[in-house]
Amino acid sequence: MQKAMKERHSVRTFEKVFLSTKDKALIESILAEHKNMQGPFKHTIKTILLENTQPSKKEGIIGTYGFVKNA
Repeated sequence: MQKAMKERHSVRTFEKVFLSTKDKALIESILAEHKNMQGPFKHTIKTILLENTQPSKKEGIIGTYGFVKNA
């Protein structure tokens, strides 16, 4: 099992298209709906939708886990 865990390879590949207006509106409505939600210790989180207006020309790492293609 440890060998399998060490050899694991994770890649996320996305289409090179922007979100539609409908999809953006859906995401924004979900974020707004949960804006004031509190965790078990009364904490809240701030979520925002960041939009990249230019397609990525290179593949790279986003965050700290895995490789992301066509982000």
